Amino acid sequence: MQRIFGFDIGTTSIGWAVIDHDAARAVGCIVGMGVRIFPEARDPDGTPLNQIRRQKRLIRRQLRRRKLRRRALNELLNEAGLLPPFAKGKRVNGSYVRSSWEEVMQLPPLELRKKALAERLEPYELGRALYHLAHRRHFKGRDVESDTPVESSAEEKAAQSARATTVQILQESGKTLGEMLAERAPTRGEIPRQRTRGIHALREHVIEEFNRIIEAQRQHHPILRDPVFVDQLRNVVFSQKPVFWRTNTLAVRSKFSTLSQGLLALSTAPDARKAQQSFNRRW
Repeated sequence: MQRIFGFDIGTTSIGWAVIDHDAARAVGCIVGMGVRIFPEARDPDGTPLNQIRRQKRLIRRQLRRRKLRRRALNELLNEAGLLPPFAKGKRVNGSYVRSSWEEVMQLPPLELRKKALAERLEPYELGRALYHLAHRRHFKGRDVESDTPVESSAEEKAAQSARATTVQILQESGKTLGEMLAERAPTRGEIPRQRTRGIHALREHVIEEFNRIIEAQRQHHPILRDPVFVDQLRNVVFSQKPVFWRTNTLAVRSKFSTLSQGLLALSTAPDARKAQQSFNRRW
């Protein structure tokens, strides 16, 4: 006989049930069941009480992951001789003197990304192009498993429309994203002709450009012929933490005919932990 605890967690209630189940004889009995109802955690206007706190936490998390990703990329490129070690400039006799790293960061990245497809880049120029490409890796998409469509906000609809426009331009021109942006970027002292910031694109376009740059520069830089290094570089630039647990990583849930429909049971503690994390992320 196995004792199983089941919970049905909602926004304003938690239903629970405890059963004893004998899998060998396919029988069971209800030990206890009930529900706890509580007011919804929202302001009178319908705004969740923790919305602002969660938004700020999300921003902090994104900034932290972005900083760690850039640090890891800079260390990897430095070890390969493609970037100088990170260092801040110093003040000498009242004037600011840039460090070698800051000097490299002053190179025009879009011009280098375009040039990398057809010409040899110096090691630091290549590192600057890859660093900028990782800095603006664009939208991957929400890796969400949902059976019901989610209505997009006005801002998201505008971004989707802008991404569709970018996709169409790239398909018609046959250019990479970096080439398209380089043609829009002004030279020093010129007035910008078109926007280069705020462009909505897809992650797949950045990945395609990354692969083309690696292929074009491989003959000039032996380090790019090392598949281990290239895999490490690709992982640092494009790896992204999944938003939700995949359904195949959760416990197999079963229904018991002797209970009311919807009573679910989780078999092991690790699976229950994953289910809890999945629930927390979804809500």
